[in-house]
Amino acid sequence: MTLQAREILLIGAGGHGRVCADIATAAGYTIKGFYDANKQIGDDIFGPKVIANDLNELLDLFPPKSLDIAISIGENSTRERYFNRLKELNYDIVSLFHPSAIISDSASIEIGTVIMPRVVVQPNVTVNKYCILNTACIVGRDSVLAKGVHICPGVVLEHSVDCGENTLICTRATVLSRVQIHANAIVGAGSLVQEDVPEARTVVGVPSNR
Repeated sequence: MTLQAREILLIGAGGHGRVCADIATAAGYTIKGFYDANKQIGDDIFGPKVIANDLNELLDLFPPKSLDIAISIGENSTRERYFNRLKELNYDIVSLFHPSAIISDSASIEIGTVIMPRVVVQPNVTVNKYCILNTACIVGRDSVLAKGVHICPGVVLEHSVDCGENTLICTRATVLSRVQIHANAIVGAGSLVQEDVPEARTVVGVPSNR
């Protein structure tokens, strides 16, 4: 998926923001700069600079509809908060897709999502708003990711996996087919998940414990 070349502002100038900047450039965007409430204006983030750190200032500099916005924040609750506020302000929030990602034509990807290099999204997958599909993860056919899900590098979701809102699946975990991960749950790095995970529970291990 190649995006039409235009200017974009990234919300969040941390480590995840630097990766998102690379993806935006690869997708054909010109990066206007970063917004980050925790950094100083003029901070250089390996090229693009922080050009706003207050939402009122952002509104003055770039009124809604003047450029695209991508949310480059890794932490789930903070990403959700900015997504909702920027939508209230009527900004155009876009998704970012790295050109090396393989995304089925039958997959549904909603706004605010970031899909990183070498991700595979199989047929009939649904990815809701402001998710992160990190490097080289695989989302199996017929799976559903609710809004705000973060799938970390190297994760494998077999087919028909259901991930609830704001779940975090950590690096190189594997979730077997037809498992449901309920909202706000965390799956630890390298874990093997064979059974449903309750809401707000953290599971780890091979197989994972509850």
